[in-house]
Amino acid sequence: MLSKCANPSCSNEFHYFGEGKVFEIRWGSSSATHSGYGKKRKHTEHYWLCSSCSATLTIAMDSAHNILVIPRPNEEADRAIA
Repeated sequence: MLSKCANPSCSNEFHYFGEGKVFEIRWGSSSATHSGYGKKRKHTEHYWLCSSCSATLTIAMDSAHNILVIPRPNEEADRAIA
C-alpha cells in the first residue's frame, strides 16, 4: 500500500522513494495439505510513512497480522536510562 502515508491521520500521497520511509513487512504461515505435509506461504506487503510521520512513527505487525502505526522508541530516553 504505497499510494498514501500509512498513518491514518495523514493525507500525504506517495510520489517517489526518496521521500519518507518504506517498510517491507514479511510473514509466513503453514497450511495443511491433503497429503498431510505443511505448505509454507510467504506474504510480503509494503507500507510507506511520509517524512513527517516517519520522524516519530514506525510500522509494526501484531500476532494477528494487523499492521499498526506506532510511536518510534525514543533512543535518547533509552540511552539516559542505561
